[in-house]
Amino acid sequence: MPKSNKDLTLIDRLCSGFSYLLPDCKSALELAETGIERDLKLPEKLRLRYNRGLCLHCNCQQHKFDLTIQQMNAAQQARQQK
Repeated sequence: MPKSNKDLTLIDRLCSGFSYLLPDCKSALELAETGIERDLKLPEKLRLRYNRGLCLHCNCQQHKFDLTIQQMNAAQQARQQK
């Protein structure tokens, strides 16, 4: 269950602020999943490229991300062939 804004600690707020600057898994996976559903706009493509490295401190979802990127590329090719 996510914390409410009142329950956020200073560390939680700092980490959420740094997430805008550092690549993270959640943003990359969300963009890749959006890319399966529809074509990504240019700003989304740039954010995906930036977040493609995922977390700098771990490879927590690398396998899932790679599969999602493959599905996104296949869906994009299928849309281009139509």
